[in-house]
Amino acid sequence: VKWKFIYDTNKSIIGNNPDKIKPGMSLKIPNLVDNNKTYKVKEGDTLKSIANNVYGSEVKWKFIYDTNKSIIGNNPDKIKPGMSLKIPN
Repeated sequence: VKWKFIYDTNKSIIGNNPDKIKPGMSLKIPNLVDNNKTYKVKEGDTLKSIANNVYGSEVKWKFIYDTNKSIIGNNPDKIKPGMSLKIPN
């Protein structure tokens, strides 16, 4: 697991500095089992809008991008209607 994935999942608990975790904090550990949901891209979608709809935070668009980079390519702004993207848990 990349530390950034754990940090991004828990940023609201940890704060802006990932080095400031404290004893007693309850952190969420992302599920690594491949039981991802899929999302079919619609006209006008962006990774930020998809992340906001799925997670309630557009900040998590990078999770979707990292999971689907082989489908999307090197430019996260180049998603196209009809693409089927995995949505990480």
